[in-house]
Amino acid sequence: MIKINILILCIGILTFTSSLGYALPSSKKACKTLTVSAHPEYPPMSWVNEKGNMNGVMVDLAMRIGKELGVKTKAVFAGPWKRVLTKLESGEIDVVTTIYRVPERVKIYDFTIPITPDPIAIFTVKGKEIYLSEWKDLIKYQGVSTRGDSWGAELDQYIEKNLNVHIVNTFEQMFRTIMSGRADYGIQGYYPILLNGKQQNFIDLVSIDRNWLKSEMVYFAFSKKSPCRHLIKDYNALIKKHQKNKLIERLMDHYLNCRISSSIECNHY
Repeated sequence: MIKINILILCIGILTFTSSLGYALPSSKKACKTLTVSAHPEYPPMSWVNEKGNMNGVMVDLAMRIGKELGVKTKAVFAGPWKRVLTKLESGEIDVVTTIYRVPERVKIYDFTIPITPDPIAIFTVKGKEIYLSEWKDLIKYQGVSTRGDSWGAELDQYIEKNLNVHIVNTFEQMFRTIMSGRADYGIQGYYPILLNGKQQNFIDLVSIDRNWLKSEMVYFAFSKKSPCRHLIKDYNALIKKHQKNKLIERLMDHYLNCRISSSIECNHY
């Protein structure tokens, strides 16, 4: 009788706390599958190949970490980058790779430690180069960039306050905007300019400024609604391990070389 009363009391307490809106902590059992997605046009970090599969340095790293943790992990193509971020916020996706950490995002996502640097550059039509020494050199020009992308808090704020930058949905649209003369330059990651340009057959038509605008660290971000949030500390430990053993550098070399020398589809390292 005493055991039954204690059981009834415990159930009553759980019911009461639930009625107040207190959520019980997520358990490891709740994290059955970790769903990972990424930017579909950001090689070598991440891209969607011609079979509709996600590929790249950070996708490969996330899959490896999942395997090391013994957590079933799947990488999915979730649409354009802006839609990927919306799905991360809603909890439809657990983790997004290759993302910059800025104040607006910290409010809605949980971030790992920084993983690796990512240089940001401008590109122009060949023969119409902009000789860039500082950001203010861009004030008199029309720029273009892609929807959903951040270039780090400092540069984002400078663009918003000082530059005239048009936003389009895809890298191809950005290139066509520049080639048509509707924009003078594009802002993008240095490697995506180089690799997308090669894959889309316009790299010989553009000039990439080697005076990078800046370099920003990339992260993994977890959805605050994910039952797998508790894995962040484990992710951080394994990120540190793979920074130390140079795996991330080897992944960069592998995916850079395969994108430069072969087709859009690269095998996992």
